[in-house]
Amino acid sequence: MRAGGAFVDRFHEMVRMVEELGADALSELSTTVEWGAGLEGLTAGADGRTMVSRAGPGIGDGYIYGRDMEWIALADALVAEVSGPSLGVGYEISYALHSRRMPVLCLVHEGAGSLSAMIAGNPSPLLRLERYGDSAGMRNAIGRFLKDCTGP
Repeated sequence: MRAGGAFVDRFHEMVRMVEELGADALSELSTTVEWGAGLEGLTAGADGRTMVSRAGPGIGDGYIYGRDMEWIALADALVAEVSGPSLGVGYEISYALHSRRMPVLCLVHEGAGSLSAMIAGNPSPLLRLERYGDSAGMRNAIGRFLKDCTGP
């Protein structure tokens, strides 16, 4: 989320919740991502869980695009915060649904304004839209989604 927006704190919280629920969050905010220097790409760490991304400060748009597409290629599912408009998040959702055919959870805060019709009106069985009002509601939605994606 380059510009951040009113819901950027929710995004940080969402990443923490995904990790607390036992899944790896492939995000620059993740505690399971180890940052280094260079552009060698994203690889699994020695422990099989930690993702090692070789990116330093001042990385460019091309690197960010490649890194994020690689994260989606490595992922089993996508969790997206869609309370505020983001072209990048919309692109990632579309890529995950249509190119990778993976399940996507779109979280929208009850206090958010109108939601994009491209998300709200999407009939894909792989797309789940959940509204939440507080942290507990967000955590419950993420927990249900991850359970449905991985089983009991």
